[in-house]
Amino acid sequence: MQAGLNGTQFRIVLAIWRYTYGFNRKSHNISLAFLEKVTGLYKRQIQRELKKLIEMNILLEVSKGKGMTTRELAFNKNYKLWRLPVAINIERRDVELDTSNRCLNRHLTGVGLDVSRGVGLDVSRGVGLDTQERHIKDNFKDNSKQGIDLEKYKLDKEVTSVLADFIENRKQMKKPATQIAVDRIVGMFRKNQYNNAEMIKCLDKSIRSGYQGVFELKENERIHVVPEIVQEPVRQFESEEQREAQRAFVSNLLSGNKEYWKEWDI
Repeated sequence: MQAGLNGTQFRIVLAIWRYTYGFNRKSHNISLAFLEKVTGLYKRQIQRELKKLIEMNILLEVSKGKGMTTRELAFNKNYKLWRLPVAINIERRDVELDTSNRCLNRHLTGVGLDVSRGVGLDVSRGVGLDTQERHIKDNFKDNSKQGIDLEKYKLDKEVTSVLADFIENRKQMKKPATQIAVDRIVGMFRKNQYNNAEMIKCLDKSIRSGYQGVFELKENERIHVVPEIVQEPVRQFESEEQREAQRAFVSNLLSGNKEYWKEWDI
């Protein structure tokens, strides 16, 4: 924080951190085009400031790029080896306590932290940022472990399965859904009288798009299911006597019984 990096340099360092230690690796092949994409900076600007970071020994060039291979970069954790334009002392032995005014006097030109009584951050045990951060983490763990009862909605099995996928997707996004949120989603389905296909379409759209919520379908997105009309089979014969007469007629016709044909004028 005291190295005096400009905004471009700091964004480059953050990108290197993300794609090295963020993936459990100390170094990685990173091109200028890739840094341009992830930082939103111009390539010339990145090339200029990246060269300065390497000269200051904040970033290490593990290997130079050859041909189609990009150069391999790493972050130098040993800050004692950094070659900064203005030397800074960040060792504890370089911090002296001024007992006259109870201020920490750092040997920095124009830089200092006033931590006198009543000023600054209270980082005593149980107070301050450390406790707040711990409470946030605990709350997140509690929410992520909170179970959601899907059986109470009595939805179709396929709809329930997709709804469970949506809840799991929210957990992976580190935005776990609550029972109240799911209640409102199902309430929206019932208010609009969505059929199973429409409920699945809503949930699937949110999962594929990475949405945290589930939104109503537009009128042209509705899936109107035409009810299947079951028709009764047409009866060919009014009675069993008619059936037997038909059977006898076909049998005599196939056998060539001319006497029988005469009765039917055939």
